[in-house]
Order: sequence, then C-alpha cells, then structure tokens
Amino acid sequence: MKQISRSLLAAILIIIVLSVALAVFVALYFQAISQPENKQIPLSYRGELTTFSQFPGAYFEIRFNSSKTLFDCKTTISYQAINGTQVVINRNLGLVDSSDSEKSLGFSWSDYPANNQTVHLVFTEANPPDNLHITAYGYEKPLR
Repeated sequence: MKQISRSLLAAILIIIVLSVALAVFVALYFQAISQPENKQIPLSYRGELTTFSQFPGAYFEIRFNSSKTLFDCKTTISYQAINGTQVVINRNLGLVDSSDSEKSLGFSWSDYPANNQTVHLVFTEANPPDNLHITAYGYEKPLR
C-alpha cells in the first residue's frame, strides 16, 4: 500500500509540474502574439545641399532626429547622377533620439548635377529637393 501511494503521489506531482509548465508556455505564447508589431517610424531630418558654379558636384549634409528614442535607424538617399545612373546610398544610423547630438552624415558628391549654379539649399522632410529621394526610419524597440 505504501508503494502504491508513493507512485500515485509521484504521478500527481508530475501531472501538476507538467500542467504548470504548459500553462506558462501558453501564457508566453499568447503574450508574444498579442504584442503590437514593431513598426517603422519616420525620422525627422534637416539637410543642406550646396553646389558651386565653378566645380561639378555638390556637398550634402543631413542631420536626423526624433521626438523619442528610436532603435536600428536606417536611411536611404538616392539621386540621379550627371551620367544618368541612379545613385543609392544606404546607411545604418543606429540609435536616434531627441538629444541635442543629432546623427549626421556628410557627403561630397562629384557626380551630382550642379547645372553650373551656386546654390545653397536648406531642406527638411517636409520640403526635400526634387532630385533627391530620402527615406529615414527607426523602431520603438530594438530589432532582434
């Protein structure tokens, strides 16, 4: 009788442990699928584009910021070069936040169409230059 009750007690204990483990697994599964998607959030930016009439190309600088901390930020900048090819620049920016230290990139483009004019253009995401296409985004949570 003592042997049966120990076996029964062990079986009940195993059933309880497996039930708790299953409940924890199910809870974690539903928590994972119910979390909102980690969507791309656009970054704000301010840029300056300077061309010189005496020199081909342009100098381009762009600064990125966000009203909240965003992770794994990326940007793609593209334009059509003098020879007609499409130039695409991809950069990982990493963490971008609302601090005073904005993430910035600077480029000297020898193949940018300057049209023999000296121009200094300041722009934001609300009014980018016609011949530049800029996308910049980050995520509220780090990517895994």
